[in-house]
Amino acid sequence: NAIVSENSIKYFGKSILGTNPDEVIGDIVIKEGVKGISDEAFYECTQMTSIKLPSSLTTIGDNAFSYCSSLTSITIPDSVTEIGEYAFSDCYALKTVVMSKNVKSLDGTFCCCYNLKKRGNIRLHYENTSPRCDGKCCHGGIYR
Repeated sequence: NAIVSENSIKYFGKSILGTNPDEVIGDIVIKEGVKGISDEAFYECTQMTSIKLPSSLTTIGDNAFSYCSSLTSITIPDSVTEIGEYAFSDCYALKTVVMSKNVKSLDGTFCCCYNLKKRGNIRLHYENTSPRCDGKCCHGGIYR
């Protein structure tokens, strides 16, 4: 496998390795077939307003979308079973999250997402899905 760059996104086989944050602008579509998004792959992509995740996706890494400050909503497909720590932390504009029914725990995933002021903005499918902040979150964020 070789690293392939497509629309400022670096692919390696069925995974996304990273991006150039200054070049990821507007609405982003991840191609079908991608199974994983690496740690910090979209870190500080501040000009990304939306992202469409493929139904093939199973894993989102730690801090994968942290500081994507223009991202307003995200739908995480049911194929996703694992989301890393702080994957969407500090996404200040994030207002709506539709969560995969197959994710069982969230570890600081939405810390400092100030527009997610209450749990009701995140649609969770199972009671055993437990978002937590674990004390590492900044003040005023969700679940503090």
